[in-house]
Amino acid sequence: QTTMPASRYDWGSVCYGAGKFVAIASGVEGVAAYSTDGINWTKTTISDEVWWYSVCYGAGKFVAVGGSDDRAAYSKDGINWTLTTLPANKTWLSVCYGNGKFVAVGDETDAVVYSTDGVTWTQATLPANTGWQSVCYGNGKFVVVAGSIIAAHSEDGINWTQSTMPADVEWLSVCYGGGKFVAVAGRSSIPTYSTDGINWTQTTMPASGIGNSVCYGAGKFVAVANRDNVAAYSSD
Repeated sequence: QTTMPASRYDWGSVCYGAGKFVAIASGVEGVAAYSTDGINWTKTTISDEVWWYSVCYGAGKFVAVGGSDDRAAYSKDGINWTLTTLPANKTWLSVCYGNGKFVAVGDETDAVVYSTDGVTWTQATLPANTGWQSVCYGNGKFVVVAGSIIAAHSEDGINWTQSTMPADVEWLSVCYGGGKFVAVAGRSSIPTYSTDGINWTQTTMPASGIGNSVCYGAGKFVAVANRDNVAAYSSD
């Protein structure tokens, strides 16, 4: 366990790049934090005009997106941030980088945008009007999951094809690693995996509710809960 520089904030997303971990918090003060070792953290700010939900790293930049707004933010060092404009005012919940593009998704059918530099963004369209929650990149595809039985995939982040998840639950997070996409669901014990981002297979968690977020590293998938002090891991 370590300590964040401002414990009262809702730390919603963390990523790694350029020798730093960067975390963002939702709140009116636009708080972020950075660390070179993942242990000792320093507080910084993005903007107090946006509730920030997701951050990623790619193409030499950290990029953050937020809720109910038409702005994103970018930073080369994770410390000093610059606001930019998105093509639509949406609730932007997730952003990732892959195949030369940043892709961000939100909670509507037209809430998907892409950018090659994290500064200038173009709007695209997802194949269904649902609560899109999380996007990742791997194995030549962007994959996005929603709070429903619907998912979608794209090779370029522009043209999307709908697919079907094995259960109609609230899929909150998806990641790629070890040759698989893995998605987890809130208030559920049924994660799912896919080798191609199109066809999904349901499996079982050791406990219900460990489905707020999932990531991959060092040969393991790790999933965490929203509030409970429980997690789960898997090598496959």
